[in-house]
Amino acid sequence: MEQKIINILNRKISYIDNGSGELGTIIFIHGNSFSSQTFSKQFNSSLFEGYRLLALDLYGHGDSEKLLNPFGYHLPQYAKLVVEFMKELGLSNVIIAGH
Repeated sequence: MEQKIINILNRKISYIDNGSGELGTIIFIHGNSFSSQTFSKQFNSSLFEGYRLLALDLYGHGDSEKLLNPFGYHLPQYAKLVVEFMKELGLSNVIIAGH
């Protein structure tokens, strides 16, 4: 499990990545006031062997940058972040797991 930083929509976004997986990709999205570290057990579980696991820190959570506009913290903005995250990493046909 490696922590990485990517620039999305002019903000630094932190995420963890286990590398690769031939069975597909699972993106984990944490709930309010949590971070990507919420999913550390999943990253260490044999149940997910063969999958590429990704977990990002939403804006203002974990090691990701805060938004400049304090009124930008809403579900449509988070959805846009996830879509842009997938585009930046060249991902399609993924499983998304939310908390």
